[in-house]
Amino acid sequence: MVRLLILECLVKIPTHTLAISQVIAAALLNKWGEEGLQQHVKMIQEFYKQRRDTFVALVDKHLTGYVEYSKPSAGMFLWMKLKGIDDSKSLIEQKARDKLVLLVPGQAFQPNDKPTNTVRASFSIESEENMDVYVCTASHTNNFNFQRFVSPSSIAQGLR
Repeated sequence: MVRLLILECLVKIPTHTLAISQVIAAALLNKWGEEGLQQHVKMIQEFYKQRRDTFVALVDKHLTGYVEYSKPSAGMFLWMKLKGIDDSKSLIEQKARDKLVLLVPGQAFQPNDKPTNTVRASFSIESEENMDVYVCTASHTNNFNFQRFVSPSSIAQGLR
């Protein structure tokens, strides 16, 4: 049933995707069947759950007291509030970018372009083994010192 609905959507809904992508998706769905699709979805859910759990553990280890967040139940991003920071965009543009800290300021998602103390961090790209986690530690109130931490296995060895 799910497979038929997806196939109908691929055929009937006008999209801007390439026809080759639709052909590949249809071929996969035909090969997997509904059970195979469900297994694939479950595998993807577990994959991102592991990434999330690793990322959250690193945030807890290095940023406790400096950020607030809610553990996401889905998705590929962790939203954090930076304590003592009113404008995450200027912080990222002035300090984080030079240290290659990859965060998106919450202001980018505001309809009124109003500064916020929030940032969005992605945990979806790197493998768990090679996951680069960029965290910040407070050097003093309202002044974050960005440091680059590397994969979980090498964090124990210190900063790179």
